[in-house]
Amino acid sequence: MFPLAHYLVSDLGSGMNDYKKGLKKLLKKYCQKKSVVWWNDIFKIFILRMDMQPSEFPRLLMITGSDPRHREEFLNKIILHINNGVTLIQLRAKELDKIEYTVLAKYVIDIGRKHHAKIILNSDIEIAEKLDSDGVHLSSKILMKCNKRPLTKTKIIAAACHNLKQLKHAEKIGVDIVTLSPVCRTNTHPDATPLGWNLFYELSQSIAIPIYALGGLSERDLDVALSYRAHGIASISSLWCKQYK
Repeated sequence: MFPLAHYLVSDLGSGMNDYKKGLKKLLKKYCQKKSVVWWNDIFKIFILRMDMQPSEFPRLLMITGSDPRHREEFLNKIILHINNGVTLIQLRAKELDKIEYTVLAKYVIDIGRKHHAKIILNSDIEIAEKLDSDGVHLSSKILMKCNKRPLTKTKIIAAACHNLKQLKHAEKIGVDIVTLSPVCRTNTHPDATPLGWNLFYELSQSIAIPIYALGGLSERDLDVALSYRAHGIASISSLWCKQYK
């Protein structure tokens, strides 16, 4: 898609007022030149992307994986990811009790502030307030118990959603971003029935807030996710375990 994007930008120049009108014509011209017959499908994907509202949130939401008890190794891994472009991290460490999680969260929040990454804590609103984290990620169970936004508008409120009711409630109380899962089969929840992309797309049209596709996905699925109206990809295994050259 990158050569195509380059072609379109160079041909369209700065005439943004007639962007959509000119796009279809140029796209057809390009695809005929490359013998691509499905130019109209590509056009629809481009329009979907153009219609997405600008957002302060990145395309990737990294959820931390295992081994939080090995603190130094765990923290160094977070620094490595941030240094390689990760800017939004959900601190998930279900192996730890509340005290252990609080201690770890302090270190992670300090790293985030030092390296300019946003850290949202997992589920516990009290700890998020106490440590002044960048926000909190609500489980679907906690989400449905909230009658209003749990933190101020200066904080990020994320929520885990799995169905229409939860999505609607998240929007109602002022949640900023949601994860919608599982899109595909996942190792963390092997018994959960996948939504699939068609149902994901249908559900994504029900709310106006950014939705991260979650469940069995990696960065390689980002273009597909965007074409089905996801804001981006959230992942534990593929992002947390990513190796850098």
